[in-house]
Amino acid sequence: MSKNFYASQSVYSEPGPYRETLLRFGTEPRSIARWISSFLQHPLGAETKERGFTDEQASDLNLRSVTDILSVAANRNLLDGDDTQPKVGGVCRDSL
Repeated sequence: MSKNFYASQSVYSEPGPYRETLLRFGTEPRSIARWISSFLQHPLGAETKERGFTDEQASDLNLRSVTDILSVAANRNLLDGDDTQPKVGGVCRDSL
């Protein structure tokens, strides 16, 4: 599969007003994945075992679009590297 397939597979993957923010961190999948890991936390991941998973993060699991997820991250100042706020809770949608 090509990178273009993954970048354009659905309207849910559209970053909306956060497109420029996303592009600051590169266009390669690995750089994007590192950036996403800085503000997204899986409920069953190693970080959750260390830090816990808040009710606020549990409600984040209802977010579906990249725009919505990035909006929550921006509201918590996570896109600016604020590590005092809970990361956005998220899971892979392929398994749902």
